[in-house]
Amino acid sequence: MKLNWIKAIISVVIALLLALLCFTFATEDGHRNWISFAVSTITIMTILIPTIAVDYNGNRAVNIKTLGCLFTLLSVAVNFVFAFFVYKPIVYIAVSALVSVIGIALVYAMIPRN
Repeated sequence: MKLNWIKAIISVVIALLLALLCFTFATEDGHRNWISFAVSTITIMTILIPTIAVDYNGNRAVNIKTLGCLFTLLSVAVNFVFAFFVYKPIVYIAVSALVSVIGIALVYAMIPRN
């Protein structure tokens, strides 16, 4: 398992651009747009970096990347759904964090141990 720094920077930029879209679509009521930007950046980045920037060894590398892509898409979908609707910020943070933690835990569980 090795981190590719160029791909990590690209992952961060992709997460920031997706978060900017969430910021644009979210309402300004109660600073929901800034909450959407911060939560989207963190949750998308935590899934996207292990998916794109980490090179995995072994025969499970394709499965790990596929699972990471699925949870990245799920995280983006959750963030965009919450960007379009009025919500309680704590519910949004909890649901987004839960999706990210489950995705990271499943990816971690698939990494082969020596």
